Amino acid sequence: MEENQPKISIAELILLLLAAIIFDFITWIPFLGTAVNFFATGLFWLIFWLKGIRLSSVKSFVPGILEFIPLLNIIPFWTAMVIVAYIMEE
Repeated sequence: MEENQPKISIAELILLLLAAIIFDFITWIPFLGTAVNFFATGLFWLIFWLKGIRLSSVKSFVPGILEFIPLLNIIPFWTAMVIVAYIMEE
């Protein structure tokens, strides 16, 4: 019998978390943060889609939308999204 393998390996999780943390820090830079949000939304959506993780379209765009709100962009939404996606698909 086949074991249920997680869709995201530990190495991939670490790389995704590093990318998310970097994106979260870059979003603190006023104009660069806006461009990074568009890029990060597309990148994470593509990666999760290729891995077979089908987050609803609303859930996958929520971090990008929340990062546009001036004081809320302090909260690491990209990092939280990667963690939630990993936990939900485990």
